[in-house]
Amino acid sequence: MDREARMLRDPQYRKARRAFDRVQLASGYIDLAASLGLSQDQADKLLDLLAEQDLRQSEVTMWDPEREEEPRKLQAQLEEMQRANDAERAALLGPQKFTQWKEYEASLGVRHQVLHLRTTLSAGPEPLREDQIEPLIAAMYAEQKQVDEALQDLTATLTPSDGRQAGWQSLFNERREQLSAAAHERIHTAAASILSQPQLEALDQMLQRQLDMDKAQYDMMRASEAMETPGKPPATKAD
Repeated sequence: MDREARMLRDPQYRKARRAFDRVQLASGYIDLAASLGLSQDQADKLLDLLAEQDLRQSEVTMWDPEREEEPRKLQAQLEEMQRANDAERAALLGPQKFTQWKEYEASLGVRHQVLHLRTTLSAGPEPLREDQIEPLIAAMYAEQKQVDEALQDLTATLTPSDGRQAGWQSLFNERREQLSAAAHERIHTAAASILSQPQLEALDQMLQRQLDMDKAQYDMMRASEAMETPGKPPATKAD
């Protein structure tokens, strides 16, 4: 981290790092222009701006032995930077497109799931149609927001520094697993009016794989926690 902080002061390295970040952003925001109704020139300018902003944020968050900030001061600095970043993005896109961008950015995880489903179905007899993509994203994103909000409420009551909350991470993961399973059931119901039966079955399989993967990860974390605290009873499941 010390080495990276020093390298960021070098103009040539900064230029190369910005170019690398730009390529990564373009790969992640693969449907940016189409989703926001931007021209390619507008999309390119937005990606250039995002790459520059990411570089600036790296400079602030990266540990530097010559600069020691208190956590509160650093948090205030990051919040101010976020406001400045939003102002730059709004100036580039305009108020309406900026609002669309915020929704696009928040739904990016779901968008990648839907794009993965489209790739999976593209080789079969019923590929995902363009008119199905945005409605499916909207249905899945609505459920994801509900899960995220419930987890935020839970986080306020599970404090790792509170001795009474032993096993708080296990409780959090257990609740996330329950919420995700319920959300996937609701997604199935909502998607039934958007997708054909074969497409719906492919979606169900994709979501179930994600549930299985999450469960396996949580099980590993619980086993790791038990190994680190031998003799400690397993964490109580969240209600």
